[in-house]
Amino acid sequence: MKFVCSKQDLVDAVTTVQKAVMAKATLPILEGIYIEAGENVKLVGNCFDLGIEYILQADSIEKGSIVVNSRIFGDIVRRLPDSEVFIHVKDNFVVTIECVNSYFEIKG
Repeated sequence: MKFVCSKQDLVDAVTTVQKAVMAKATLPILEGIYIEAGENVKLVGNCFDLGIEYILQADSIEKGSIVVNSRIFGDIVRRLPDSEVFIHVKDNFVVTIECVNSYFEIKG
């Protein structure tokens, strides 16, 4: 999965879907944000009672999907410089986040 979007659009999307993510869940998957890149880039946050889906304005380069930890991903995205953000998922479920001179790798 690969896509490019603006930092502010990504922050808005993550902030919105995080409202449905459980901070401390019995199932680790419920602490994550599901990201799917296809024709559009979709972010989904779920808990037992609530689910929020956000369609992100982004340029999808390669299709795919992954779940990333909501807290870690949100903290990284909020601290990025105001520029284009490039997100790429490698074969071993490592998510790379690149923006100007910033580079992060997190497990998906």
